[in-house]
Amino acid sequence: MNYARLAKLAIAVLLVPLVLIAGANIIILSAAQGLIHDDPAAIERGRLGLVPGCPPTLIDGSPNIYFEQRMDAAARLIKSGQIDALLLSGATDGGAYNEPAAMRQALLKRGLKSTQMELDDQGNRTFDSLYNARKRHTGRAIVIITQRSHARRALFLAKHLGIDAVAFNAQSMDFTDTIKLTLRESLARVRAVVDIYLLDMAST
Repeated sequence: MNYARLAKLAIAVLLVPLVLIAGANIIILSAAQGLIHDDPAAIERGRLGLVPGCPPTLIDGSPNIYFEQRMDAAARLIKSGQIDALLLSGATDGGAYNEPAAMRQALLKRGLKSTQMELDDQGNRTFDSLYNARKRHTGRAIVIITQRSHARRALFLAKHLGIDAVAFNAQSMDFTDTIKLTLRESLARVRAVVDIYLLDMAST
């Protein structure tokens, strides 16, 4: 048995995914440079607020901090007067689980009006939410309201979908949550790059 050859093969198998992840992250980080804002005043007036969906609760039924922070950020932008409308885009199973409806209820509790919100229940993933926003509001500039790590991928996708987009940071996580989110995002970014450059999904 040629152990040297096996060792080289094992190293190659390990390196290829790492190179893909590193490359995808570099591409996406560069696409989002200077487009993520923490201050509502930095958001140009007239943009449509796009809130990508996420589960309102965790598996154990406790509140999902990511969801709550996105709702807080969306309400903050509306109340600041910088934007006047939101597209709430997320997944639904056709039954009790409905991310856009959960977002609407959460925002109503924060003092927003139902007339300020439009629901998109076909936002099964970030690409779909952006694609649907482009289809529903052709040519309109948007502000993506989500956590900074997710915003980078969303901005990359928006760029390739031909959408004029910036992002509003929906609060930072604590150190542990930031690590977990970054690891998950690293893999999601590989898929985003594959969708755009290999599958050419932006042209559909």
